[in-house]
Amino acid sequence: MPSSSILLSLPAELQNLIIDEICPGDIPSLSATCKHLHDLVAPRLAEHKRFLAYQGRFKVGRSNIHQHGLDSQPTLELLAFIAARPRLSWYVRDLTSCYRPPALFEKEDELLQALHNLDSINQLVRTCRFIQERERGHWIESIRDGKGGALLALLLGQLHGSKHLQIPSDYQDPISPFIAQIIARCASRSYGGYLDQPLSSLESVNISVASGRPRPRFPCVGNEDEHQQNVLILFWTLTFLPNIKHLSLKNYYTHDIFEQEEMFDTALDVLNIGAFDPTCRIVNKPYRLKSIELRSCRMLPRSLSFVLRNCKGLESLKYFMSFEHRTPLYDPSRYNERLPTVIEILYSHASSSLKTLAIASEPESWLEEQVQYRSVPSQEEADELRAAMEYWQTHEIVQPDRFWTLKDFPVLTHLMVDVDVMYGDSYKPAPLSTVLPMSIEQVDILAFSTTPDQYSFEISSLLSFNPLDFPHLQSLYIWHMAHFTTMPTDPRHIELMSEHSIPFFKSILLEAGFEENKISQYHLGAEYFEKRRPKTSTDFEGLWPLDRQMRDIPSADAVDHFVIGVYYEFGHWADYSITFDGLRARIS
Repeated sequence: MPSSSILLSLPAELQNLIIDEICPGDIPSLSATCKHLHDLVAPRLAEHKRFLAYQGRFKVGRSNIHQHGLDSQPTLELLAFIAARPRLSWYVRDLTSCYRPPALFEKEDELLQALHNLDSINQLVRTCRFIQERERGHWIESIRDGKGGALLALLLGQLHGSKHLQIPSDYQDPISPFIAQIIARCASRSYGGYLDQPLSSLESVNISVASGRPRPRFPCVGNEDEHQQNVLILFWTLTFLPNIKHLSLKNYYTHDIFEQEEMFDTALDVLNIGAFDPTCRIVNKPYRLKSIELRSCRMLPRSLSFVLRNCKGLESLKYFMSFEHRTPLYDPSRYNERLPTVIEILYSHASSSLKTLAIASEPESWLEEQVQYRSVPSQEEADELRAAMEYWQTHEIVQPDRFWTLKDFPVLTHLMVDVDVMYGDSYKPAPLSTVLPMSIEQVDILAFSTTPDQYSFEISSLLSFNPLDFPHLQSLYIWHMAHFTTMPTDPRHIELMSEHSIPFFKSILLEAGFEENKISQYHLGAEYFEKRRPKTSTDFEGLWPLDRQMRDIPSADAVDHFVIGVYYEFGHWADYSITFDGLRARIS
C-alpha cells in the first residue's frame, strides 16, 4: 500500500485510480489514516463490509451453461459478478456446492442482464493469462455451448485467495478438459516463481460425484464411464497445486478398463501437455499432499497408485466404502484388487510418513446390509452361524498367504478398521497383534454386527493380544451402531453386547498384567455427548459420526491410562444418541 502522505499529494483522479487497485484487506487501515482518506475510500469500505458479510463462502453450481437443463446459474452468476467487480475474487475463500450466500446482484434486472449477456465473461477469456490466444475462440464457444467444464474452469482461473473448494460432478455435466487444464497451468506458473497465482492458496478440495443411475451394479456405458476417467484425472491434477494439503472424493468408482500407464498417457492428452511443454515439469514434481479421503468409493489399487504417483509425504488415508463397493477390495477372486495390494501401494509411497489409516464402510452401508441380509435371520441361518463360531473358537486361525499387515509403517499412530476387513482369506478375524505396528496409539474397530453371538466371536478373536506389547497404545475403541429398524426381534441387543464386553475387556487387561485395583469401569452417558453436538451442520466434509471430535472422550482421562471400551450409537443422522462403556487401566 502506498504511503498516505504520497497518496495525498497526488491529483484527485490519480488518487481514485490507486484506491481502486488497493488490496481489499488494506482498505480498513487506509480508511483510518485521516478524514480525507476516510471519505475517499468510503464506497470501497462499504463494499468491503458487504462482501465480508458473506464470510468468504460462495456457492458454485454446475460446470457448464445449461448443459442438459442442469442448473448452472450459481456458477454463472458468480463469474459474471467477478467480471463486473474483479475485487470480489479476493473474498472468495470457500467455494461450496451446498451453501447459498446473499444475492450478489442487488437488482433483479442486473442479474438477468449478467446471465444473458456473456460479453463480460468473453472478455475474461481474452484477458486470462492461462488461455493462449489460439485457444480463446474454442473457449468462448465451449462456454456458450456448455462443453468441457469451461465455465467453472474460467471461474477457477480468477480465484487468488481461495482455501477450500467443493466441486459437484455429474456425468451429464462434462468437466474435461478445461478444469484440469486450468489447474495444471496455475500450478505451473506458481512453481515457475510467479507470486499470487490463482489457486496457489488452495488447501483442500472435495469432489462429489453424482451418477444418473445406481452404481456399480450395472456395467458402465457411454459417457458415464468416460466421466469417471476424467474425474480421476482431475483428482490427480489437483495434487500439482503448491499448497494443497487435503483431497476428498465422494461417490466415485473406477471401472476395470482403467490401466495405470494408459491413464497417464490419457491424462497428458487431457492436460494438453507435450514432451517439451514447460508445464510438463509439474507432472514429476513431488506432491505436498498430506491427506486423502475416499468416501463411498471404489478406488481400485491401480487407480490409487496413479493418484499417488509422486507422493512421498502422505500422512493420512481414509477409505470409506459403500456397501456396493466393498466386495472387490477383498474378494479372493479379485486378487489384484484386494487390500494387501492397497497396503503395498501405501508402503511404496508413504511408508515413512503415514500416521492415520482408515479402511471402513459408511454407516448407511451397514444399515442397508443389516436391513437386507441380517435383520431377521432364520433359525437355520442362526444355527449355521453358531456352529461355525464354535468350530473356529476351538481351532487355530488359518493364516492366508498374503494377509495384510502394517508393521512396516513406523510412524502409524491411528488405525480405523472394519471387522470384515480383518478376515482376509480366513473364516476368523486375525488378531490385532498380527497387524499393528509398534508406533500405534489409537485403534478404532467398527463392529456394526446385529447379533450378540457374532459380535462376541469377532471381538474375541481380534483382541486376543497383549496391549502392553505396544508401548504407545493408549486407547482401543469398538464402535457399534444400532438403527431402530434393524433389530425388531431383539430389543435387548445392546444390553447383551454390553454384558459380554465389560467382563471380556477386564479379562484381557488382567491377562496383560494390569493389577485389578488399577482397573476401573468408565462410562459416558448420552448427556455428555449431547452437550458436544454441533448446533448446525455445515461440515465441509459432510456428516459421518466417526469424523466428529464431539465423540472423543476427555483427553485427560486417558493420561497414564489405557482405555478400552465400546461406543453405542442409537438411531441415525439427526435422530441419534451415543453412549460409551469401557474400562480404564492405569499404566504403572
